[in-house]
Amino acid sequence: MDEQTLEKNDVLQELLKSEYDLAKHECEYYTQEFNKQDTVYGVYFAVFSVVIGAIYKIAETNNDQLELTNLAVILNQKIIIGGMILFLAFAYIYVFLVIMGNSYYLILYSEKIMVLERILNHYLDKKIFVWESCVMEQIQSFQNKRTAGYFNINLLKGAAAVLLYIIVEVLLGILRGLTFDNFIVALVYYVTLFVLSALILVNWLIMWKNLPEYYKNSFIAIYEEKLQINLKDEYDISNTQESAGLE
Repeated sequence: MDEQTLEKNDVLQELLKSEYDLAKHECEYYTQEFNKQDTVYGVYFAVFSVVIGAIYKIAETNNDQLELTNLAVILNQKIIIGGMILFLAFAYIYVFLVIMGNSYYLILYSEKIMVLERILNHYLDKKIFVWESCVMEQIQSFQNKRTAGYFNINLLKGAAAVLLYIIVEVLLGILRGLTFDNFIVALVYYVTLFVLSALILVNWLIMWKNLPEYYKNSFIAIYEEKLQINLKDEYDISNTQESAGLE
């Protein structure tokens, strides 16, 4: 390899390293945002408790003995309670969408970092950059349900988040049914909430299952075309070896 080619490779490696550092910075930002989800949940359920308490006090004004089977509320109270229930229901949907948005960019930048690590290792002819491409890829994999006898905590947290979402929306639906006796209004509410919830939860599941592989292959194809290198075979071979090592 002549001196001019070596110089070009050095410049290219510097550019790739700069892009790698930028992607790492973006990934760290969205990781921090994603890790704030516990705080977001805490704020939501604090608001949830206050609003449910307010609904109870509003309903209690017409009911000395508050019986859920015989709850009497006047029209103005129904409107206020209905608005509160809608607020809680759609606020939780928004919370879930915010978490999904952070997850999306976290996946995007993680896959970009992974591919950039492969490219840098290719030019260096050594496996120096390995964290995302060799370690986190296996740990965070959707197929990785257990490691060393432990269940994947991300899958457990995801399942708990979905279950919590369903419980909250069902409870709000029950409260909605107890305070409103209009069948058409109730039907529109339940159908709308069910359709939105189904779209969100299915999209969330598909995103975590399919998006990492999609962006990995997309970035590999882009960089292979631009840099005129072959990463796919190296990637698949090393992945197979690393998977065997982890198992």
